[in-house]
Amino acid sequence: IKFDFSCTKAYKREEKFKPLSGHDWLKMNAPSCEENDSACKNMIQKALQVPRVKELRESMKKLGCNTPESFFSCATCENDSVIGGFVHEGRKEVVLCKDNIEKFNIPQDHVDRTMVHELIHAYDHCRADLDWKNCLHIACSEIRAANLSGDCHFKTELNRGNFGFKKQGEECVRRRAELSLKAHPQCKDIAKKAIETVLDSCISDTAPFLFR
Repeated sequence: IKFDFSCTKAYKREEKFKPLSGHDWLKMNAPSCEENDSACKNMIQKALQVPRVKELRESMKKLGCNTPESFFSCATCENDSVIGGFVHEGRKEVVLCKDNIEKFNIPQDHVDRTMVHELIHAYDHCRADLDWKNCLHIACSEIRAANLSGDCHFKTELNRGNFGFKKQGEECVRRRAELSLKAHPQCKDIAKKAIETVLDSCISDTAPFLFR
């Protein structure tokens, strides 16, 4: 199973990241009867009402990719750098890390952003059948996810301690997309170059949204 990682530590100002591979961050056989599983599922239900989540799901449906409630699940993760991820092989789904959500008291708005972020990857995979071994393909999707999910909203950046104003949004997209791209072992050493190669074209691609 392969994942795309939403690997942010919004609960800390610094943005540290450990490159991951396969499904090392996820315990696939974790029990589903824990209290934090119920809390995580409740947060998913609330996130499903977010306008951008609704729009992404509807757009994917039009493309022939349905995302029923079973498309979204909670699991115990191996690494506290991860809040969620998109599974793009086998049973495709968006997975949230129930243990980290509880451990770090992740708020609903962060879960909402994570859901949008991962659904953008799912949307890109649906519309273009991305090659997840191609670093340029992954880089483009990471740029779009950082740009369109709210990850780089001005207020969110302020909460991280980033106070720049000139092209702050673009710098945030570049920084966070590079961090995520480094999660893919084959892209770790060329992440910066890959992001710069596709940044201009991919940051302007706001599908399925008409506006950012």
